Amino acid sequence: MYLQRYAFFVRRRQDLSGYYYKSSGSARISRPIFASVNNIKYQNDMRKLTIMTAFIVATLSLNAQTTKSMETEKQNSPIAAKVLYDAFAKDKAQAEKKYRNQTMKISGFVTYSGPDPYTLPSIELSEKKGGKSRVLCVLSFSDYLQLRRVSKGNEVVMEGEVRSLYEKGQTIVVKECKIIEVKK
Repeated sequence: MYLQRYAFFVRRRQDLSGYYYKSSGSARISRPIFASVNNIKYQNDMRKLTIMTAFIVATLSLNAQTTKSMETEKQNSPIAAKVLYDAFAKDKAQAEKKYRNQTMKISGFVTYSGPDPYTLPSIELSEKKGGKSRVLCVLSFSDYLQLRRVSKGNEVVMEGEVRSLYEKGQTIVVKECKIIEVKK
């Protein structure tokens, strides 16, 4: 009889963590008895979700690293002045979509170094020594002293932002250029 009365006062309650506790009415002693079935399922679902999220993040970061290394490889290899000029001469609209406002490295032979018509320091590039100027690389005004590093006939690698084909002079204009390498 005593046990039946005791069982009557014992009730279950659930705390925030999902565990059930047995407490008696008079003594107020609480102890965990078992985890609920729903709580176990929730924990398993959270583990699966965490593993899937980690897999997705790892895949995306690996893909981003691969793409970034491919882009740096592309930027590290210079494009020849003739290739760039031929792309614009063949189809100007397509070449502008591909190259306009892109910062790239351009290699070629120096045909002229000095001020351009706007008195900015510039270097004109060709595909061969003594050839026709195909690319006009315009440096910033503060880089006048850099022009001393190059002379007519040197092979150079320039880096700058491709703008467009200058119709009147049939040359490609590349702005904000820097001299990357000078080969004698």
